[in-house]
Amino acid sequence: MTCLSAEELAALFDGRLPQARAAQGRSHLAGCPRCAGEIQRLSEALQDAARQDALRPSAELLAQAVALGHPGVRPVAAEVPARPVPADTRAAPNERK
Repeated sequence: MTCLSAEELAALFDGRLPQARAAQGRSHLAGCPRCAGEIQRLSEALQDAARQDALRPSAELLAQAVALGHPGVRPVAAEVPARPVPADTRAAPNERK
């Protein structure tokens, strides 16, 4: 059997490969260090990504830190809604009294 493509390796890894092809793929992995290494690297990359997501603070926590004025924490535009600007500061600088 020839080596699996990157798409086939990914499909085998996450269970999307049809049953017969998956059985062939697993058999191939047992004797092919290159494909087995690719599966190992894929697994490690996904584990690293999961750890990074687990370490990222929630949008709610970031918003609370910003609201409290915690030093070194800045709002992230996509995650923390902007506070409303008071009406008297909305005017252009030349229009302010």
